Amino acid sequence: MTLLLWYVLVATALLAMSTVGVYLSGRWGEASWSTRLLLLVSGSVDGTLGLALLSWLGLSTATAVAGGFLLGTLSMIFVQPLLLPQRLLTWRLARENMVRRKRQSALMLAGLIIASAIITSSLVVGDSLDATVGREVQAAYGETDVLIAGLDPMTGVAVAFDEGIGTRYWSSLQQNSELADDLRGRQFGLTSSVSLSADSGLAEPSVSLFAHNATIDGESVWQALDPANGYRFSDIATANEVRSTPGVAINAVAAEALEVGVGDALELGAFVTEDNQRVRTTHSVEVLAVVPNEGQGAMAGTRSPAVFLDLRTAQGILGMDGELTRIALSFKPALSENAIRNHLATLEQMFDDVLTAEDVGLVWTVDDGTSSLTVSSSNGLQRLDGDDVAALRENRSVLSPDATLLEVLQVPLIELQVEGEPLLTLADATVDRLVVAEDALWHTTANGLGFERLSTNEAWLWQVDEGQRMVDVAWGEHNSTVGFLSGQRMVVADTNLTDEDERFSISFEGAPKALARGEGVWYTLIEHAGSLEVLTLNDNLSTLASSNLTVRLPATVLSFDLRVAEGALLLRVEGLLSSTYYRGGLPLIDMEEVDAEAWPSDSDEPIQVVEPCDGRAAAVLETGETWCSFVHGLLRLEASTKAIESVRLPV
Repeated sequence: MTLLLWYVLVATALLAMSTVGVYLSGRWGEASWSTRLLLLVSGSVDGTLGLALLSWLGLSTATAVAGGFLLGTLSMIFVQPLLLPQRLLTWRLARENMVRRKRQSALMLAGLIIASAIITSSLVVGDSLDATVGREVQAAYGETDVLIAGLDPMTGVAVAFDEGIGTRYWSSLQQNSELADDLRGRQFGLTSSVSLSADSGLAEPSVSLFAHNATIDGESVWQALDPANGYRFSDIATANEVRSTPGVAINAVAAEALEVGVGDALELGAFVTEDNQRVRTTHSVEVLAVVPNEGQGAMAGTRSPAVFLDLRTAQGILGMDGELTRIALSFKPALSENAIRNHLATLEQMFDDVLTAEDVGLVWTVDDGTSSLTVSSSNGLQRLDGDDVAALRENRSVLSPDATLLEVLQVPLIELQVEGEPLLTLADATVDRLVVAEDALWHTTANGLGFERLSTNEAWLWQVDEGQRMVDVAWGEHNSTVGFLSGQRMVVADTNLTDEDERFSISFEGAPKALARGEGVWYTLIEHAGSLEVLTLNDNLSTLASSNLTVRLPATVLSFDLRVAEGALLLRVEGLLSSTYYRGGLPLIDMEEVDAEAWPSDSDEPIQVVEPCDGRAAAVLETGETWCSFVHGLLRLEASTKAIESVRLPV
């Protein structure tokens, strides 16, 4: 309903009320024509003027109409007593009544004032919120009329799609005569949430990152990042072409929060997807420009921090090479909102038309041997959409009447128990060693170690960090304590652990290479750029002593090994062609080269196992039960019959 129609309705309603009021006064015939005219039109005129004033002040249509109608009603009420004697008498009676009943009159006036204040304040707050939200939305979207983007409900991450989809989609839009004449431009980009931290220690844990195609941005369909000087995404891209450290632009809110300016360094943290897992990465960046929260600099809002990158640099940082998360379309300014809405169905249909099965992650696998066709997904959690499965089920009789449809749901196993025994307890399927403790059985793999508590069937597991491996393992007294190396860390665990990740841990500056257990101490071999150091650590991993070794290392070292025997520490260095042995008395000062015969022999004898054990690792308990490795993990064999009683598998 247009504003002009509201003018007519307000004026008509007030005119009707004025006419009824004058007629009921009984003085219509006695009043002059000028008085009659003033009585009839005063309310309508003042109401219309009030509506015009409130609309000019920017109030919403509902508020302006209500205010104009109220102003016209008050005008009508005050004008009639001035021109009609009986109305004036009513006012006099009211005044005398107010003087006579002061308390009641005061209470009534207070109630009217409070009620009016509540209504007025609610209208003001509502209009203020509407205006604020409207300005924020307008600032964030700018020239964008249609935005194509999605959020994966399973992971909460923006849906990524191939950059070629955007190119094909825009090409198809240009070939549509109806849309080509109305479209003004497009933009391809990425959005993500990152963290920013400055050298001063100030940080913002959640900052919106926006990255746009620099070439398309150069067409100037959207405003610049800084409308005052024309700074654009293309300027960021040009700077990053010749820089080793990525450069970014931040808005004024982010610069104020972090207290940084142009040329300052920031650490940008982001979660990226690697092997279907979200992994946090950090990158050092430099501030190229601080832009106001205007134009494209306000894409996160006028009061929220944001960081801006060119598309290519952002794709590299986020591990999304060749991918987008949004396509923005801008129509010509002369096109009305209704006209744009009429195009939405066509835009959606054309976007569906450019998508292929590969674009949406559908994988078709044909097995000629079984005459079967498998449909699966490679996106997200690798699950097919329920609507797609329902459509395939409904159309099976048309597509292939003689085929049988089998629907399979695959989910990762978090925990699996059989008769109270947890089965998923291994770091990986290849078990390298089994060690028996007093009430536990240790198992080690390249990706971690853990133990099975024999009396309660409880399990404990420690796994290496992503990209790391187990370097060396050493056992304490009675095998109840174990120390192990991974990455640049040493960790100590024992069979009393339950929910804890570890008992003690320490990080080294160099690379730990070997570990040995002495009398109440740990000996750790550390490599520093070609030199070796042995650290003596107590049970709490506090450093007791440090010894720099003067041994000569071969050009290529395959492995190191440490042993404690006969009051001395022995070192074996394995090269490409031979191994070299060294010995040093304890407490250790240095080592000297010795013959291979000085190296202690292994006392463990191999245990004979039956199939399906693979012979890699085995242990026999006092009860006669045998634990042994097999291709998928561990088996527990009954003492007398050697029948399989239980199994342990990787988590």
